[in-house]
Amino acid sequence: MKSLWLALLIGLLGAVASPAVAFTVGTGFTDPCHERFTMAAYYQTRAAVPVDQIPEPRDGPWESFIEKLLEDLEYPALSRKESFYFASLLAGVRANDTDGHSTINLNALRSLHVHPELQYEHFLRAPGDDYEEGNQAAIKASREQILAFFELMREFRKKDPAEQIIRVTIAVDFHGEIKVDAWAVAYYLGKALHTFHDSFSHTIRSPDLTHIVHVLNYAEAVTDTWEDQERDGIRHSVSLDGCGPDVGEILVGVLDSSVDLVFAATAFIDGKDDDLITVRAVMDKWLSYQPGCDQSNHYCDSPWAKRALANPTLPYLEDIFGCHTAAAAAGSAWPLFLLVLVGLSPRRRRR
Repeated sequence: MKSLWLALLIGLLGAVASPAVAFTVGTGFTDPCHERFTMAAYYQTRAAVPVDQIPEPRDGPWESFIEKLLEDLEYPALSRKESFYFASLLAGVRANDTDGHSTINLNALRSLHVHPELQYEHFLRAPGDDYEEGNQAAIKASREQILAFFELMREFRKKDPAEQIIRVTIAVDFHGEIKVDAWAVAYYLGKALHTFHDSFSHTIRSPDLTHIVHVLNYAEAVTDTWEDQERDGIRHSVSLDGCGPDVGEILVGVLDSSVDLVFAATAFIDGKDDDLITVRAVMDKWLSYQPGCDQSNHYCDSPWAKRALANPTLPYLEDIFGCHTAAAAAGSAWPLFLLVLVGLSPRRRRR
């Protein structure tokens, strides 16, 4: 059954997708990869969402924001509270990559993406995460980052409903940066989901995708401080960081892990898992380290190692002046293939 599901996934992707693009957030130039994963996870957990815990939203620009996104993502109609929850979730999942900046604000985005203290939001090594110990340090810190987002969710969940609504900045194509209301609890869940998504595109995983065997390096790879693969880890890879049909099995892993995390989060939001036991169990399931995998054993014969070594991200100037060409085709939006997957997934019947 699983092989049939995967074949259908790859077939759907092959029919509608352009060449592999990065795990991007949606803009006029890039496909909404993170948003579609989040949409599919929300669709599968919608019945479990504690709607009574969502504060009554105020009128404002968030309504136009979610209306546009629902139109672009071809998502079914939602109640007002559900729409507010979903808008907040999507604002959060976009924030890790943009922090509210427009994608044409290159200086702001570049500073954001190479900031040493922000690498763990993207499940990447930070400078100084060297050798095999660097894999362990990056995984541990990235897991702690996810828990930090949940701690922020807890902090806001305990406030009065009106105080749970925050103002966040989002960038809207052709309109610039605008302030919108967001439910803080869902907003920080969106940020945690983004980190979970990136744990698939910024690492080499075991064949069954449940264990991480190596963590990639972006901050040093683009700033001339990367020394060698053994010390600093494999450079961030454009090829692995893709959403095309050639990584269909990885996309299944992203979807399944996202659903697990959102189910765990709904129990936490509803006050049934205040100690985050279920959230920690999801991290143990998907974010555990398998040691002893390196160049000498082809990273424990991971089928993703060859792809991770292809098309590496190089220092900015080297990339700009023609020493490296990265496949970065953006464009065609994906039709409802993730929603189709929801219906096909054999795992989704368990809840």
